[in-house]
Amino acid sequence: MTDDPAAVRALEALYHAAPPSREPPTHRYGLLGGTDGYVARVPVRPPFGPAPLEDAWSFIEWRATEDVLAAERRLVCLHAGGVRVNRRNALIIGESGAGKSTLVAHLLKAGHPVWGDDLVCFAAETAEFSAFPRSLKLDDNSLSGLALAEDITSGARQGTLLAPPVAYISPAAFRADWQAPPGRIDAVVLLSADRHRGEAAVEAASEGAAAITAAQSIIAGGATLERDTIMVRILEAMRGASAWRVSGAHPAAGARALEEVLANA
Repeated sequence: MTDDPAAVRALEALYHAAPPSREPPTHRYGLLGGTDGYVARVPVRPPFGPAPLEDAWSFIEWRATEDVLAAERRLVCLHAGGVRVNRRNALIIGESGAGKSTLVAHLLKAGHPVWGDDLVCFAAETAEFSAFPRSLKLDDNSLSGLALAEDITSGARQGTLLAPPVAYISPAAFRADWQAPPGRIDAVVLLSADRHRGEAAVEAASEGAAAITAAQSIIAGGATLERDTIMVRILEAMRGASAWRVSGAHPAAGARALEEVLANA
């Protein structure tokens, strides 16, 4: 808990994406400001800091995510983005920095509901993917092409935090009904290693290789199942899904090209 306005907004950004609840909190997180920086406090771990606000907040945000994953023992999470375009669910795979958050933000701005930009849930029992309530992490390059995001952050709307050179923006700050419904995968989108060069393009990719890459993106959860079992179920859930590779320097153009491909697939 804190009365520091900057830290209050940081904690709002952490929780604003989650659905409303009247349940009492099971974990408490705090940011304390001082002359040397901010100290982050999380359950059952030593304090972190003093550090800049963005570093202290990042520490809390990830520890809160870990706590959710630990509490939901049957929950499986993939290091991926997810979006629903024209009634087709697409899983977006790429290494950190490949542009998952930017692509998801452009598609969300275009009116498409999402599962997230960095974490997507998978239910092994139903073979369905779903949203993980978490802020989008957008850098200056991402924000430069998102006028709506600039309006949100400059207006200090709830659920946003500017921590240059990064902005943490709740998907709920884009639109209240940001979550795509749970569902199976229709397409796997791979972000190319040369994504940041050349004209935007979307090309067909190997469906088998894309499915294996997606299955290998498991990062946490599913403590009640063996990892190999989870991977098999993810592969089964993606049977028949098309695969596409997105490349090019302009994320808005890439988002539009992907929209067209998914609409006609």
